[in-house]
Amino acid sequence: GALPPRFAEIHARFRTPSIATLVFAGVSLVYFIGMTIISESVLLDSLTALGLLVAIYYALTGFSCVVYFRRRLAGGPRNLLMLGVAPLAGAVALTYVLYRTASDLTKGAEGGLLGMGGPITIAIVIVVLGLVGSLVSRAMSPAFFDRGLEAAPADPRD
Repeated sequence: GALPPRFAEIHARFRTPSIATLVFAGVSLVYFIGMTIISESVLLDSLTALGLLVAIYYALTGFSCVVYFRRRLAGGPRNLLMLGVAPLAGAVALTYVLYRTASDLTKGAEGGLLGMGGPITIAIVIVVLGLVGSLVSRAMSPAFFDRGLEAAPADPRD
């Protein structure tokens, strides 16, 4: 429900999502052409940017875990360790790695957005496009985003 129903249509002969496949192929082509303009080493820069995005995602997940389970942290040493200390330590470590990697990638970098180099430019563009896509999807399919929790938390205090 987050995307238009046409993306779910299946081709009768090939049994694949035909519209989604064509859109993905178009996006991939635009990405490749854009990347060859920004970067000389498309694959390496793309993989490095992917690593940055994974670090952002997992760091945010660790911080979110601590916030989400904050009421259960006082429920014993195991809860404190598994729901608080471990996710927070992982999030802090990944944030540090992300900061160091980004600062190392921008030192002496040429090209890309504002001279930041290919990987940082790719990561920033993907984050911005993802945010714009999320806002557009929310505006087009508000029911999908307003449906609330689908499963009750294990602890009623959450």
